[in-house]
Amino acid sequence: MHDLAKTRRFGAATRFLRIVVAVLLTGSALGAFYPATPALAANNTLPLPAPNWWNGTCDGNRWANVGVPASQLPSIIAQWNGLIACGPADTPGTLPSVQETAPLSLNWEWQCVELSERYLYQRFGLPQQQLSGGSQVVDVYWSYLQAHSGAAPLTLVRPGNGRLPLPGDVVSYSDGGYGHTNVVVGTGNGTFTTIDENFNGGTTGNATWTATGGNGQSIVGWLHVTAPAISPVRGIALSSPGLFGTGKVGYYVTGEGLVRPFGGAVPVKATGLWSPGSDMIRGLVLRGDGKSGYTLDLLGGIHPFAAAGVKMPATPTVTGLWPSGDMTRGIVLRSDGRSGYTLDLLGGIHPFAIPGAQMPSTPTVTGFWSSGDMTRGIVLRSDGLTGYTLDLLGGVHPFAVPGVQMPPTPTVTGYWTSGDMTRGLVLRSDGTTGYVLDLNGGIHPFAAPGVPMPVVHSLSQVWPGQDVARGIAFEQNLAMPNGTGLDVSVDGKFAYFS
Repeated sequence: MHDLAKTRRFGAATRFLRIVVAVLLTGSALGAFYPATPALAANNTLPLPAPNWWNGTCDGNRWANVGVPASQLPSIIAQWNGLIACGPADTPGTLPSVQETAPLSLNWEWQCVELSERYLYQRFGLPQQQLSGGSQVVDVYWSYLQAHSGAAPLTLVRPGNGRLPLPGDVVSYSDGGYGHTNVVVGTGNGTFTTIDENFNGGTTGNATWTATGGNGQSIVGWLHVTAPAISPVRGIALSSPGLFGTGKVGYYVTGEGLVRPFGGAVPVKATGLWSPGSDMIRGLVLRGDGKSGYTLDLLGGIHPFAAAGVKMPATPTVTGLWPSGDMTRGIVLRSDGRSGYTLDLLGGIHPFAIPGAQMPSTPTVTGFWSSGDMTRGIVLRSDGLTGYTLDLLGGVHPFAVPGVQMPPTPTVTGYWTSGDMTRGLVLRSDGTTGYVLDLNGGIHPFAAPGVPMPVVHSLSQVWPGQDVARGIAFEQNLAMPNGTGLDVSVDGKFAYFS
């Protein structure tokens, strides 16, 4: 039997009529709590992945399946560190109510409580709670945390003395009714900014508040994040094993710019560093010495790094640089170690070179989009003039500088019709075959027409149903003629393939 006060999860704008619609449509009691089984390992890692239980953007396909017109389907109204706010919430008396599926099946889309619970679930692995509105989120979750010591690095803070919540904190508000809840995305000048659902009619994804509240709401309290987020892994590169080496030695880079060695690689000093828990880096390349290289930030800046005793590379001059946004998706280095290319999210390729080195020509691309976040990787062939880019569905697209023959378009074995499915690609030494990495860690060969398709004989680890894979690397030499590779997860775990 429904307890409407506990199943509807209302925000401030909800009306009684919506309750009636909800009862008529659901018709049976909601299931019990689901265990904390996050879509991503709940280790305080940012950014969050898109929820893998949704069917389309903002679960839009489920809305369409219950009769919501295409013109009224929900859409993304705000984003922060992968956390997506959708809206509008179902309209009182005009549209069906859509109940979320497991693991948040007590929620209704897109109420304010849904956003806060999804954030707490995905970032910290906290299970959904019984709630009657946004005003209760902080206190109910705090009770859970007190009963489950160490479940998440969160503490309760009450308003007073001008204190403000910080980015990542979850806030509850009271208005004498159901109240409101949201997640903080910025703080400064005596105010803080939040990401919201079902606020201002569900069409506004952000709001600004003072130390006591605002917008007709007073602050109940907030859950403060006591440990900085772990920056996600954003790329991996292998040092050359030589003609006969077989060890996996190299580096991976985190979102804050730390270049971490593995397999016995020597530590390096990086020059492009951001605050702990940030997510600013989008790629990593090594120079031929295997002990120095560059990282790429999301705006197009390129930052050198080097081991002790190795000369720090010069900072390159770039041709692709943006003042804001999350714009870049990969970086490759030419064999001279002094020049290369970066890839933007639309498929554009931008040359770079250190001072005194010749700037490469801008390549002609075959995979380019006018909008969207479309690309996921780039590889360069040995000539330094041609290569391939990867789109989010698994398409592999050749590119070449003017005057050089365009490589053939490969046949791919991993291709999807929708979703954000791929996370990187590597090229074998023949320059015509390679592998694509999907978001779960799956490896999918590709090959130019008429060239035998590579075979994946073994793969040590996949993460079914989880968006965790973040980088892929591959090496071949006389000791390993068929080559071996590895990929890395968002939290620094390796999987090997051959």
